[in-house]
Amino acid sequence: MNKFYVQSGSLKRVLMAREPFEASVRALALSFDEDLELAPCFVVSERGFVMDREPTEISTNEEIYSSQDIMEEYMKIHPDK
Repeated sequence: MNKFYVQSGSLKRVLMAREPFEASVRALALSFDEDLELAPCFVVSERGFVMDREPTEISTNEEIYSSQDIMEEYMKIHPDK
């Protein structure tokens, strides 16, 4: 398992997962009951929060997923939400 930094709007989580997409879904699951404002995409990195870098820079090491794709996967796993 690897350490991932997941960020989308007001959601910011550091967690362990097998791969970046799983990290995004888990971050949403851990934060679902919070008052969140998600951005149109999730940015996942193993080097820290991308939006906290000066200047903000996305390199080829980051994964970017549509928030809609993450939400759809979350709803498959947690249909009761």
